[in-house]
Amino acid sequence: MVVCFTLFIMLELIFNRSYEVEHAFRSSVFQVVSFITTTGLFSDDAAKWPHVTWVVLAACMFFGGCSGSTSGGIKSIRGIMIIKVVRNEFRQILHPNAVLPMKIDGMNVPQSKRVTLMAFLGLYLILTLLSAFAMIAAGIDNTNAITITLSSLGNVGPTLGLEIGPTMSWAQLPVFAKWICSFLMLVGRLELFTVLVLFTPAFWRQN
Repeated sequence: MVVCFTLFIMLELIFNRSYEVEHAFRSSVFQVVSFITTTGLFSDDAAKWPHVTWVVLAACMFFGGCSGSTSGGIKSIRGIMIIKVVRNEFRQILHPNAVLPMKIDGMNVPQSKRVTLMAFLGLYLILTLLSAFAMIAAGIDNTNAITITLSSLGNVGPTLGLEIGPTMSWAQLPVFAKWICSFLMLVGRLELFTVLVLFTPAFWRQN
């Protein structure tokens, strides 16, 4: 992903922003690595880049780094598992009676883990949609609302957009939006379920 995203942004900067090859490569690889590892650093103002590069950087925010790392996002291993689940579903349609295991690094992933994966992904997307909707309702523009949500939930740091770009402060956000961001940062860092389970009645009845 790092190689593909870097090459795509590099070409966009060369042909659409007239960057020199070395400058385009250095800026694109730095931003891609920073966003996908959620380290929050920047060497160029990505808000001035072509808008299509924002989609690529937003994908970096969403996927995040590798499992076992301290990066945010859903983690790349879950992305691989999702692709394999989708692939198995296509195979199951063609061969309804087939038993299709899903292996990661040679180890079979049980059905319960697949259900947990889809629940995590669904919850991640629901939180993203609800939080972005709340921020748009609070008067934040669409691009900033979505990327601020992804940045907070993935604990990335920078955001994308013209009003609140990667080089700008979040101080101008409404207090309501700052509370949402704080909540998303906490939930995203602790892998969603460990925090949200505290808000279920069953947790308090059983504990």
